[in-house]
Amino acid sequence: MITYQEEDPESFLLGAVPMLEIHHAESNMLEGVPFDPDYEAYKRAYDAGFLLCVTCRDSEDIVGFAVFLITPNLYSKKHVIAVEDMYYVKPEYRKGFIAIKILKFAE
Repeated sequence: MITYQEEDPESFLLGAVPMLEIHHAESNMLEGVPFDPDYEAYKRAYDAGFLLCVTCRDSEDIVGFAVFLITPNLYSKKHVIAVEDMYYVKPEYRKGFIAIKILKFAE
């Protein structure tokens, strides 16, 4: 059964290291930059209310995720925005609407 939920970074990020490494390699937007997440910074951001982690699970297995940094909008200080940090869906789950449902759940 496919489920969508918000999770804290400790339960999600540390358990998803292999997927994070695949995401890093596949995105290739940081060519030459080693995979070396600052897990403590993610935890601090979450504890301060500045991080949102949304996962998609098939039973217990994580099959997709999105991580957002929550910050005041610099253009309009009374508004808050979410900036995507990471967004990934396993290739075998990319057919259908899982990616869209992750984003909808995050809203």
